[in-house]
Amino acid sequence: MLSFVTDAIDGFLARRYHVVSVFGAKMDSIGDDLTVAAGIVGLLSSNLLFLMNRIEFVIVLALLYLVQLGLAFQKYKRMTNFHTYVAKVAAVSQAAFLLSFFFFTRPLVPLFYITFTLTALDLIEEIILIFVLPVYAVNVKGLYWVLKRKNFYQ
Repeated sequence: MLSFVTDAIDGFLARRYHVVSVFGAKMDSIGDDLTVAAGIVGLLSSNLLFLMNRIEFVIVLALLYLVQLGLAFQKYKRMTNFHTYVAKVAAVSQAAFLLSFFFFTRPLVPLFYITFTLTALDLIEEIILIFVLPVYAVNVKGLYWVLKRKNFYQ
């Protein structure tokens, strides 16, 4: 829980005081991925049956993540750090689901499906952005804004 709170505070302060950097964006993305990975390990160790009953959803997200990561390394030679609005909403949903999973006696199944949907949309948007953006970019608002300013990136 502390990781989610400090991540939100850190991002807000960095934008508020204009101390954003490519390195900071990279570290933020790595921190986000490690936090979610730790949550998944916790899910696996505390309630494996819950995830096994929804294994197809877990596999879809894992495949989307691997495709996104592979395309990013192929094109940019590094992870993406887009930090889109959809990614931020998905991250809040992930945090809510993981926290509810550990603090409630029964997992909130509807929240799992909401989190799955938002995370899948985020990964799909990032895959599309990799195809659309010819050069590496950080802190992209989202596909809509990139397409709106497409001439800027050409």
